[in-house]
Amino acid sequence: MMIDRSENVADQEFPADEFSSAFEIDPRTTRTDWLVGHFDDLDWILATPIPGNPPASVRFSWNFPVSEGERLSDYRYHDWLELARHAAWWYRESDKTECNKDSSQHLFATDLRRGIVWFIQYGLQCPKDLTPYHLTKYEDHLSQLSLSCSTVQGRLIAIRMLWILRAHLPVKISFEPYRSKRSLSEAVRRIGRPNQHTTTIPPRQFYELCEHALQWMDHTDRIITIRDNYVMGLSTLRKERGYNVAQKACRREMLESLIEHSQSWPFNFSHNDEDPLVFLKSCLKCLYASCILIVIAFIAIRKHQVALINADPIKTVGDIEYLVGSVRKSSPDEQAIPTEHAVNSIVRQAVAHLDHLSDFARSEEHPSLLIADPFLSRGNAIGSPLLTGSLYNMLDEFAVSAGFDTEQFGRLRPQMIRRANTLIYVWQYEISDLQLLQKHLNQTNIKSNSAYTNEKNLSLYQSDANKQLAYRVLEESLTGQKPIVGGFSHYIAWLRSKLKVLTVDRLHIFITQLVEKHDIRFTAHPHGYCVLASHRKQFARCSTDSMGPDYAQRRDVDCAVCPNFATHRLFRGHWVNQQRIHQLVIDDARSTWNAVAAAKLGLKASTKMLEDIDGT
Repeated sequence: MMIDRSENVADQEFPADEFSSAFEIDPRTTRTDWLVGHFDDLDWILATPIPGNPPASVRFSWNFPVSEGERLSDYRYHDWLELARHAAWWYRESDKTECNKDSSQHLFATDLRRGIVWFIQYGLQCPKDLTPYHLTKYEDHLSQLSLSCSTVQGRLIAIRMLWILRAHLPVKISFEPYRSKRSLSEAVRRIGRPNQHTTTIPPRQFYELCEHALQWMDHTDRIITIRDNYVMGLSTLRKERGYNVAQKACRREMLESLIEHSQSWPFNFSHNDEDPLVFLKSCLKCLYASCILIVIAFIAIRKHQVALINADPIKTVGDIEYLVGSVRKSSPDEQAIPTEHAVNSIVRQAVAHLDHLSDFARSEEHPSLLIADPFLSRGNAIGSPLLTGSLYNMLDEFAVSAGFDTEQFGRLRPQMIRRANTLIYVWQYEISDLQLLQKHLNQTNIKSNSAYTNEKNLSLYQSDANKQLAYRVLEESLTGQKPIVGGFSHYIAWLRSKLKVLTVDRLHIFITQLVEKHDIRFTAHPHGYCVLASHRKQFARCSTDSMGPDYAQRRDVDCAVCPNFATHRLFRGHWVNQQRIHQLVIDDARSTWNAVAAAKLGLKASTKMLEDIDGT
């Protein structure tokens, strides 16, 4: 079972408790394609790091400190080390798990090592001595660390896996931790704090960041020219006059260029108190960050997707230009999935600037678009990838130049830009099918979009365009142009009864006042709209506090009878698909009684919605 921290822990099924023939495969003599080296190595290397990530992301050490002067690899902790190694190896190889990524295995091994080190520090000399009492003490320890629920879940599941994989382990624990899903779920909620998502940047600040990035891009050619003149001049003169003399001459030339040209840049050079070389490095960092920000802001790709782009990535098909790349996070294994994103002239220009910024540092062996510039990194080898830490430093420099409020929103990071793009997409436009958004974001599951459609700070994005959406849906339903069904249709019928004479002017005034008075919003989901209004929050069927909807508790069967739900014929495909899935569960002889009962409720709800939609 691969740990998927994006899902609720209660949704994870534990493998059946079945013993297989122990040690049918010996990890010490079996070679795998994911482990570089030998099973007994104190440092495991898991293949090759993803571009942009440091080598440490695929390296794992068993020679870990336990206390002062003692390490997990010491002979006295042999049983614990053997248990940990075998558990980590079989977590990847056992048919009771679904781990097929280095990142998942690295995360599991890290969580398991943390737990084992704590048990040793608590005084346990052997895994056989582990009891429920010690696990309770470990939970108490985790509760003091203020960890998120997803982090706690990973720590506890690592201990749980010692029981699930026990048939393969040389030393076995004596009891089953978290025998039921409920017990694990309760422990996670009791110990961890609620998970938090990426900070939301309000639209105004997002557009200001994009505008500031475009201002930097306007000066790309001049900044790179000054950079190239310094690098090439220093390289030439140092052979003739020595390094110190050459550097002084090149700095003098750079100083004159900065005084002449930097007055129109986003921030100016003050030659009285600034080192010209330090200033130019800051400008290059801001320019590099600006181009990356524009690429992410316009097409909402992940940080690692930018790192995976190779040089010259623009492909033209007809009149449309595409940015060719790949994605690993949503890949089922270590192989990257090819991607294509249609781009406009601004993104094409940003990519061209990134190519130019590091073209002389790029090599055939490392053709990535993002290469650490030797001028910035002080002698990095040719072709060194731009690591995440370096990118973050550049974004920090850019945020300062843009006047970004880091105290209010935190440090500027790529995911914040991707999130802002997606929220604008979700809340500015009517979305009848979120599968398009799922494809655009390269998400593995349409449920992943809930991080955006369930945005708590949606008021930041409640713009005039969103009010126009509420106005249009209400107008089309009141006039019968696009009839809606669902619980909210009863409210529409009641509103229509209030309009004795349905003139254009009277309808416009009525809807405008209604939207403004009750702050009506239509939030799109794959199956229809959740209607949010100040006077109807308490009617939400998924509400847990009678104060508004709780989308974490939402099910289609609840929405089908919710007074705040509306759908129409454009959402018909979702209900047809749900009807088909529920029928398959019912017809499957392997389905449990509970699954069949739930499927019958879902089939009834989807059939009713289809009947209502087809009847409009």
